[in-house]
Amino acid sequence: EHSCVTKALRIDLHLRPTSTVVHSTMHVLVIGSEGFVGSKLVDKLLSDSEINGKGIKELTLADVIAPSMPLEDADFTVHTAKIDISDGDQIIGLLEGRPDIIFHLVGEGDEADFNGYKVNVESTHKILEAIRLMGDYKPRLVYNSTLAVFGPPLPDVVPDQHACTPASSYGTQAAILELLIGDYSRKGYLDGVCIRLPTVVIRPFEPNKTASSFLSSIIREPIANMEAACPVPLSFRHPVASGRAAVRFLVRAASLTEKELTDGRAITMPSLSVTVGDMIQSLENVTGKHAVELIKHEPDDSLQSIA
Repeated sequence: EHSCVTKALRIDLHLRPTSTVVHSTMHVLVIGSEGFVGSKLVDKLLSDSEINGKGIKELTLADVIAPSMPLEDADFTVHTAKIDISDGDQIIGLLEGRPDIIFHLVGEGDEADFNGYKVNVESTHKILEAIRLMGDYKPRLVYNSTLAVFGPPLPDVVPDQHACTPASSYGTQAAILELLIGDYSRKGYLDGVCIRLPTVVIRPFEPNKTASSFLSSIIREPIANMEAACPVPLSFRHPVASGRAAVRFLVRAASLTEKELTDGRAITMPSLSVTVGDMIQSLENVTGKHAVELIKHEPDDSLQSIA
């Protein structure tokens, strides 16, 4: 078992601009727009048409799956791009429009193989290099890092400066990217912010290969009258956040000032610290005992140290 309760940030992530006056316009790029968090972020950008008082004049949606055009009319131009970010030429083409803000949402987390190093680390490095080689171009890049950069044992409150000792390949890859983005920012090639997200639940898709996937499965599947496997004890504690909260963190990170980043460019996000037992009890409170009976306890000791 391990616990992780993140500290209250110095930065108020819930504040929205008090003024609705749009002072300037910008081009926003979302890499990973078709994912769970990415699609929610796109909905938010379409709804608000601005970030912290700066209007969006252009939005580019990019993913390895061909992004779908928004169904609702936008107040700005929307482009879509099916792209393989491991292809350097495609990255250069994607950056030709010189987006002012880049939301870089990557998250290949299969612990069974090392493919994540290609998808997460090598591809991101190519993006950073493409930006560097463009010369007079310094976008704000927001990377969705993860609390998996930390490993057990953990204190009850985890500060931003807590040592990164990841217990998974995914966490190791995220820690590498935090260092890379910090170094490229230090040298003035870009303006990067890494936000360490807790596990985002409840994801609507089928179970994936990430270690924490079961935290969505044990709620999602029983609601759909399907069985779900729970590989950890009821006492297992984990930090979680909703998709809506994750989007709020991303949008706020896009407008942080240099002064707000003096303590570093990797920021640990707030989370709700819950046990699996808490989650299952909440499920029973809402749906009844039948749903809970669909959860099968199948212990997997290897997951408890990396989930």
